[in-house]
Amino acid sequence: MAKKSENLKPLKKEKGTKGYNPQDDEAKVYEEFLRRKNELMSSRNNVYGLNIDAEMRRRDNMYFRKFADIPPSELDANNRPLAINGAYGKIQTALGILIDNNPKYKMEEDNPKYSANRELLKQLAQKSFRDTNSLGQLKLSVFNCAKRGWGIGRTFNRQLLHDARFLSSIDAKGNRAYTTKKVVKLDDIAYLNLNNFNTWVDEQTKPEDFFSTRDWMWREVWYIDDLKNTFPESEFPNMKFVHSGGDTRETIEGTYSYQQSANQGTSPQAQKPGMTEVFFYENQYADQFIIEMNGVMVVWEPLPQNNKRLSCVYFTWHLRGDDTIYGIGVVEEMENNEELIDRVINMEMRQLLLTISPPGFYSGTEDFEDENIKITPGVLRRTMNPKDINFLQIPAGNQHGMERIAWLQNQQDANTGITPAIEGTPPQSSSTTAFQIGVEREAGLKRLRLPLKSIQYGLDWEFQNRVALIQQTYSDFQVEHLSDQEKINAYLDEVGQDPDFYFIENEGQPGQEVFYAKKYRGQMLNLEQGEDGTFTESDSKSFFHIKPEYLAFSGWMSTDVSSLLTTSDELEKADTIRMTNLLIPILQLPKEIGAKPAKQMLMSAGKEPKKWLPQDWLDFLSGTTKPNAAAKMEAMPGGNMGGMSDTPPKPPVPPNQPITGPKETGGFAGTFIT
Repeated sequence: MAKKSENLKPLKKEKGTKGYNPQDDEAKVYEEFLRRKNELMSSRNNVYGLNIDAEMRRRDNMYFRKFADIPPSELDANNRPLAINGAYGKIQTALGILIDNNPKYKMEEDNPKYSANRELLKQLAQKSFRDTNSLGQLKLSVFNCAKRGWGIGRTFNRQLLHDARFLSSIDAKGNRAYTTKKVVKLDDIAYLNLNNFNTWVDEQTKPEDFFSTRDWMWREVWYIDDLKNTFPESEFPNMKFVHSGGDTRETIEGTYSYQQSANQGTSPQAQKPGMTEVFFYENQYADQFIIEMNGVMVVWEPLPQNNKRLSCVYFTWHLRGDDTIYGIGVVEEMENNEELIDRVINMEMRQLLLTISPPGFYSGTEDFEDENIKITPGVLRRTMNPKDINFLQIPAGNQHGMERIAWLQNQQDANTGITPAIEGTPPQSSSTTAFQIGVEREAGLKRLRLPLKSIQYGLDWEFQNRVALIQQTYSDFQVEHLSDQEKINAYLDEVGQDPDFYFIENEGQPGQEVFYAKKYRGQMLNLEQGEDGTFTESDSKSFFHIKPEYLAFSGWMSTDVSSLLTTSDELEKADTIRMTNLLIPILQLPKEIGAKPAKQMLMSAGKEPKKWLPQDWLDFLSGTTKPNAAAKMEAMPGGNMGGMSDTPPKPPVPPNQPITGPKETGGFAGTFIT
């Protein structure tokens, strides 16, 4: 009998407490939550006759696998059928094209009083998206969307704070003294991807209608110590009932009941000691936010976000129906053709093996197990024929098999919209021009327009949630007492003596005045602030302390979806040269004639007029300057039209070679500009 190691110590048992037994209003809220929890977790069992959880797991298995699922009768039992995994390459290509850059935003105020803050909020949102690596999290959501048919995530104020010790002094005996300070790893608005299996959305949810979603729920697994630090018992009394446990698998799927939450799961995934199952629930119309930890409701309060909207963002790849967000992904679109390709390729390989090492017969006797002889490469069978060994005549392979495979692959390209031109496959013909390649790329990209538009709608909602959270959290400030006069003077110089950034207690009472600094968030942005307080975009960076009045805004907000897309350097170069050749002749006209056509031409090609037009033209378009009367007279019939001759001016920037790129778009991005 093995002896117990003396070096192993049992885990410390948690102190026993009285069981959780909610009363009165708390009991009503918890009972309603448990009912809704079970409904949500069963909502995917039958969608268009499909169990969505089972379908998602099957697509995960099909996404990348070593061996194909082919009937054994079609192959030699000794040969394992190989899988081509075409969906893997298609999805990776889609990710590389659709999610390549941090998004840019568009805003239009519904009241002129908000116009001064528009550019500031736009850049704050773009900066927070970049600084929190929300692009990487968005890429994970789009990956799930392409693979499983739908993706989901949430936007929230992500705070990573903890206490840390810093060396403050060392005495003569070498004893070290430390000072404890709060370390802020992250405190900003972030987007976080969520696993599809751990999220459940209202059954009434319709595609591209976030207001149809009444509530939703997501699940996480936390270490018990992290829960106790984040939700201290002094603020959340029910924490005294919380113990580690529950189903601590990373993901769960299928029907779920409350009684199972405290039991060990049956997944091969390890049950991790000290981990705790946590459920989060939001209801935007009942204004509820609930957190349940291993069967204990710890938090039940109004939604923390002031806009009282759900924090989730979801989108589909291709629609399965007009009443469900559980769409059709790339794996499902390619499934049937992928199976046929695997079967044809493996049969072609078997024929090749038989041709290289053909089977045969030689003299003798052998009792066959049955009348159907399975032909195996290199295996000779003995017969009564006294002749020499005879090898079977195996027909040589031909091009028909590969032609069938090419035809099936073309069907996959048509279904997914991810063509060889988009994937970067070199053209088979050396005579293919850059223009033809560009046309093929844009034709494929237009087929990806539907999933991209769905992603854009989700990002529009995410942007609105992000701005609302910026308005809510950036208006907070820290108060710091300053007693050193030099530090006070330095701070006053930094804030320009603005009284909004400090206050003095007992002001005007000599010897009793106390100076406090009000420290708002500070950001380095490509902005400049005019004398009237209006923020405008600038090429240089400036530092700004964010006052609450800077954050006021109400109006339309959207994501510039073309800013997400990857770009082609060659096509961008060709397009820039083409646009320059078109624009320079217009710039020689009076601005009263050429300004509006030039602006429309630039906007139709996805270009920013501010980066192309002279400042006086921009001022004229914005209405800050008046038209020149003399120029109007010259432009009238009978005049010399601004001194122009009958011959149009020669383009001052002739291209070195013929422009063969797309003629009406701005490269890849232009495909999606509407």
